Amino acid sequence: MEILYIIIAFLFVFSVAFLIIKYFLIPLFFYPKLNLTETIKFFEEKNLKFIKKRELNKEEKKINPFEHKKGISFKNLYSTRAEYIIVGFCISRKEYRFFWVELTKWYVFYMKFIFEIITNEEIGKSRNTKYKEVKDRGILIKLNKIYDDQIVLINDKCPACYAEINKKADTCHNCGLYLR
Repeated sequence: MEILYIIIAFLFVFSVAFLIIKYFLIPLFFYPKLNLTETIKFFEEKNLKFIKKRELNKEEKKINPFEHKKGISFKNLYSTRAEYIIVGFCISRKEYRFFWVELTKWYVFYMKFIFEIITNEEIGKSRNTKYKEVKDRGILIKLNKIYDDQIVLINDKCPACYAEINKKADTCHNCGLYLR
């Protein structure tokens, strides 16, 4: 009977430690962050100007743009995922374009290889980035309304760094902010 109590106590301590590590320590230290240079490079390939990046809000997370299954999975146990919306502006078409971004970071490196073997899905690096353009008309209308309202009229100073600028300039010579 004492062995049963020891096993239960061990399982309890192990479960609490696992939950603390999985839902507190790992997200605190291993949470994947979107790299600005990587994002700007992505937009340059699409002839867009970078405007903004932000994490998904609760409503957008419910949309589940990358079609993740709910519940516990091998991938969820050994990786951390972050989702963002990035905004670009097409100068030639004078319109905003929005992209979902998913970052997955494997914090137990060898588990990535085990996952690849089990699922036959090639992952590649221990930090993966996926881009997907927002196509849903309802979401596009909401996002366009948000960013169309954020237009700032510029006279003689950059709104970001307050450097003197030429009225005909497309970008700030000091910080690179897109001005048109």
